[in-house]
Amino acid sequence: MPAQITDGWLAGNFVRQVRKPGRCHYWRGTVNGGHCRKPLKIGDWYAEGEHTDTDNPWQRDRYCLKCAGPEAIAAVGKIGT
Repeated sequence: MPAQITDGWLAGNFVRQVRKPGRCHYWRGTVNGGHCRKPLKIGDWYAEGEHTDTDNPWQRDRYCLKCAGPEAIAAVGKIGT
């Protein structure tokens, strides 16, 4: 069951569990080494971002909780309460 992020740069988006493996889409910039390379495994929590630049209208960026920030981690804590 998803939970909505209420604060921060991802406010209004959801935190969900991974159903299909992939990786974090967060771009840190050239100073910090480019993309976050954290793999997202089935069962991990991730923050849902904006629509990606693909032909699939349902595809969204996925961010690991470390890159999404403390607001996303707090949203996971609210699940089931």
